[in-house]
Amino acid sequence: MIFLDGPAYYPGACYCKHCRSMFEQEHGFPIPLREDWRDPVWRRFIIFRYSSIARFLKDGQRKLREKGFETLLYSNNSGQVWPSWSFALSAEDSYDGQSIIGMESYQYYTLPNSVPVWFQGWTTKLANSIKREKPFCLFLAASHQPWFRQRIPEVEYLLGKVQGLANGADMFEDHGFAREATEEGKRFFDTARKYEDYYQQAESDARVALVWSRRTGDFFFEIPPQAGIEEAQARVEMEKPATIGVQAGDFLEAQRIAAWKFESEKKTVEEARGFYEALLRLHVPFDLISDLNVNSEDLKKYSLVILPNVACMSSRQVESVRSFVESGGGLVATYKTSMFDETGYRRNSPALSEVFGVSVEDKVIGPLRWDYMIIKKEHELVSGVPQFKTTPEGLRILPSPEFVLQTTVSTGLPVCLQLEPAPARYGDLTPETGFPTIVASEFRGGKAVYFPCTFAGQYWNNGFLDYLKIIENSVKWAGGSVSDFETDAPETVEITVFRGGGYRMLHLVNFTYALRRPFNRVFPVENISFKIRSKEEPRIVKALTLEKSLEWSFKEGFLRFVLPKLGLYETLLIEY
Repeated sequence: MIFLDGPAYYPGACYCKHCRSMFEQEHGFPIPLREDWRDPVWRRFIIFRYSSIARFLKDGQRKLREKGFETLLYSNNSGQVWPSWSFALSAEDSYDGQSIIGMESYQYYTLPNSVPVWFQGWTTKLANSIKREKPFCLFLAASHQPWFRQRIPEVEYLLGKVQGLANGADMFEDHGFAREATEEGKRFFDTARKYEDYYQQAESDARVALVWSRRTGDFFFEIPPQAGIEEAQARVEMEKPATIGVQAGDFLEAQRIAAWKFESEKKTVEEARGFYEALLRLHVPFDLISDLNVNSEDLKKYSLVILPNVACMSSRQVESVRSFVESGGGLVATYKTSMFDETGYRRNSPALSEVFGVSVEDKVIGPLRWDYMIIKKEHELVSGVPQFKTTPEGLRILPSPEFVLQTTVSTGLPVCLQLEPAPARYGDLTPETGFPTIVASEFRGGKAVYFPCTFAGQYWNNGFLDYLKIIENSVKWAGGSVSDFETDAPETVEITVFRGGGYRMLHLVNFTYALRRPFNRVFPVENISFKIRSKEEPRIVKALTLEKSLEWSFKEGFLRFVLPKLGLYETLLIEY
């Protein structure tokens, strides 16, 4: 087996004569030397970088076969919750040149509190949407990077591994881990090996698809609302005399473009993270799918698709989503979804505007640091919202998202409206803008909830429980019955659901840990009850790690049972 840790691009690369010549032959322009997302040639260079690595891996596979080797060749890819254009690491683009799909998902390459504890589950879910018939390997590190001699706590290492099991990673014999692991860890993987056929033959039973769009992360670029002042400052700088042959404003211009790109990426990442965490807390089974899966065939298995600022979509992807909703599917989308094509070129309006029931200008209000929106219409989307405040005037207000698109409602229902930006946090409430922040729409056979704002990103950053309830309502209203089970498990327990021939598997991962990361203990949870809709009575209900058959009852189409104790991880097998 040949494992390449990379190949990848790095800052300042690659400008060798071969790449220069090949790029100019393919595109008719020299390779651009400066990052500029407004330049179409720069965008072509990003695509060229991905295709260069894919070509390298395919050539490597071909050479090995020509020499008679059956060696597996694969390259380390990124499962990160951040765009990867700077390194051009993409399992999607390099798929044909790899024998297996490998993604790294290390606990710490940055400050611990900025790393989601569910990171390894994210990576595994994403890989499952990409791998098709190829096996997937989840790469973990036992070290607290960048201090590679410092180990992370054993429980965190194990927690990363069981997230792989719970979300469908292929299991490889890991002798190094077996020598060093705790007895608890050995028991998990001994159990998985014992029931290996059940693990391997089961497929995700999720009816909700959350899209992580690598292409949006790569190509989404917006100039922020406050950029007018920066533009004026830049013009002043650029009018200054040149120094050592370099225009004085060039460096400032490059810095501004890089900063705008970072903020654009941040919006995409935070929208996706917000929905991911909310679905975990709500115990809604879901898949994380890639751009490749936004097609009519792959979407058929779902009741609901969530597009968290999936701004960059091809015409084919747009049509697939439109057809999905027309056929009775549910859609939840935010901010500038479908505003651009797959390489970031702006459309006149979002391609899914008709589905959303709105018309949208590419004008943004924000950043809104202490502002409010009001609940304008009675609707299921705002039912049971726990903490809104009613003003003396009778207005029901909620904190507003940070950025709001100027949107006009056509066929949809404006459930919430944005108030004018307030000059100070303690002032009087400002008037309505007329621009909605939540729109409910019924489009032919299906339903859509459109947030023309950074709604899930605001939830990710501030954790408003009102927002969590609205996300829950949106999933239920647009998606209908997206889960067959109810549970009183705490929100710190991830639950994934898989189905095989004649059986179901529920995987439980316990994130109930101490005040902060790193941590060396996960606190057990006791007496978790389940109520599961079922067409037939089961033969067996068993907690595999506990090696315990559970007492259960079956009445009126519902299976009920209680899991007496959950440590770090458990698998529930329901066999019919």
